[in-house]
Amino acid sequence: MKPSLRSTFRRAATISDDELRELWRFRLEHVRLKPTVTPERDWDSFSADFRWPGWVWILRDHGRVAGFFLQRGVPLTFEGRPLLCLLPEYGFLAKHLRGHPVLPLGSLAITLACVVRHPLRSKWVAASTYPPGYIAFRRVIAPFYTLRDPSLPAWEKRLLLHLAEKVSAASFDADEGTVTMRTVPYVEREPSPEDPSDSARLYRDYAAANPQWKHGRGLFFLFPLSARTLTRVLLNGVERTLRGGRRARSSRDG
Repeated sequence: MKPSLRSTFRRAATISDDELRELWRFRLEHVRLKPTVTPERDWDSFSADFRWPGWVWILRDHGRVAGFFLQRGVPLTFEGRPLLCLLPEYGFLAKHLRGHPVLPLGSLAITLACVVRHPLRSKWVAASTYPPGYIAFRRVIAPFYTLRDPSLPAWEKRLLLHLAEKVSAASFDADEGTVTMRTVPYVEREPSPEDPSDSARLYRDYAAANPQWKHGRGLFFLFPLSARTLTRVLLNGVERTLRGGRRARSSRDG
């Protein structure tokens, strides 16, 4: 039997309107638009995000979109330092593939596609996210900064504020470090306060930093991207692949 999953990697500017519509509809299966946001307004903003320089990873399962991730790479100079700022957007995966390593590995591939053209620039990643993205990043990324993080250094704070205002403009709250999103997330079962798992601890960290997230506010974050960080992401993806293979064999043997 042929594998059903197929990944493709494309420059964002090469995605046709029909393909964009398909990605847009898939995204709306996982989030809800706020009542104040019309589909037309959301579509205009969504399609504009793909006009930034960057790459898109698209996953198909039996020909249907099952996930995608947009990574944008913007070279700029901040306070005299040449940087490459990576601005990820729209990381979605079909529910039946949650926990599959294909998303971190696919996002790693397009991140490398963005950074390879700028080998001498310092790399930084910045975006806003809901709990699932925060938990996924925090599991493998350190350091990882948000505006109210007491460990946030002064220069990194200025960069975070600069990028948040560049990307999110008036949607960014410079006091709280959060962004007014166009969507409201579906709230799945929340972990209990007594849950000792790593994901539950990270969820509680997120909720403390952004208590309004259920009302459509994303938490803005920043972290430096290094070869060591990329290696950690790769090893995490390989570990999850091996773990999934062992579970599949156990299920067949049982």
